[in-house]
Amino acid sequence: MAEWTTEPLDQCLEALIDYRGKSPTKSPTGIPVLSAKVVKTTGLLRPIEQTIAPDYYPQWMRRGFPRPGDVVMTTEAPMGEVIQLDDETSKFALGQRIVCLRGISGKLDNTFLRYLLTSPLQQEILASYATGTTVLGISQKALRSVPISYPALDEQVAISGLLSALDDKIELNRRMNETLEAQARALFRDWFVDFGPVKAKMAGHTPYLAPDLWSLFPNRFDDDGVPDGWKVKPLDEVADFLNGLALQKFPASAGEESLPVIKIAELRTGPTLKSNRASPDVPAKYVIDDGDFIFSWSGSLLAKFWTHEPGALNQHLFKVTSDEFPPWFYSHWVWHHLAEFQLIAASKATTMGTSSGSISRKQCVSCLLQICSKNCPPLWSHSLSE
Repeated sequence: MAEWTTEPLDQCLEALIDYRGKSPTKSPTGIPVLSAKVVKTTGLLRPIEQTIAPDYYPQWMRRGFPRPGDVVMTTEAPMGEVIQLDDETSKFALGQRIVCLRGISGKLDNTFLRYLLTSPLQQEILASYATGTTVLGISQKALRSVPISYPALDEQVAISGLLSALDDKIELNRRMNETLEAQARALFRDWFVDFGPVKAKMAGHTPYLAPDLWSLFPNRFDDDGVPDGWKVKPLDEVADFLNGLALQKFPASAGEESLPVIKIAELRTGPTLKSNRASPDVPAKYVIDDGDFIFSWSGSLLAKFWTHEPGALNQHLFKVTSDEFPPWFYSHWVWHHLAEFQLIAASKATTMGTSSGSISRKQCVSCLLQICSKNCPPLWSHSLSE
């Protein structure tokens, strides 16, 4: 393997397009604007709400137009998020706190540059050239002087090709998971919301489930319109909602083991080098492990299973557990009511005149859920786990 060359980034770039300093004039519709708000290494956050008028686009983009393959990086709030432009996104406008980078043809492959900038080592180097205490930012001058190391062009292309293939496989798996999740939610809704099997039995239809599952459904409704033998319970009787801690009370010690602080950002992307750290002395019940179900109830309301390293549960997040019901059951009820929770939060935000809302624990658990009686859930859990 040939030696790698180390040079300032500026000596490897054909173009550095920087639109910091002001914000483009917005319009209700038009061309989407790339900004630090939507540019994330895990992918653009869509829909992109900020747009500019098409006739204003050439006036705004006087410093240069991006091309497919160019690399866009955020420079502040947060710093170091990276994407690569394609045929669609290269036609978007460039907004504040981002730069567009283009490697010198024959010297620096753009896709290699993309992966290089997202690597842990290069992220640490970027942070060392940044300024700021609460919010890190990097100036254009500092960014140009940041050292990067790269191999010969053919090796760059081989490395980026391998990483791109892995990303494609990850994306394929993600889409497959989305399809499976959609099927699971449709099945859950049919069984526990629409009571499809009960209605089918009452109508004398042919069974459409395996016999051991079909037999678990009653063949009539009670006087309240609930399947016979089933009960109605509030969400906080189905699962426990443990609110996180103010983790500044458990600071990490330099040079010692620590846990990443899991906030809403980490819930979206997993822990990163930018994540705060907490002492491992956090009470055990506030430690998030792989497979735990987490629900953010403030700001951006979302819920998902944690699939990363152990972390510390920050305030404004619930760890949802149950000693009686299986995770698939209470997680689907949270997802089922998530749109309602989001409406409650949005209404609260509008009432309070803020840009983001939240819901209280009381509001969160007040939705009534139609669920099986105590003798039913273990049978469902056993049947579905086979």
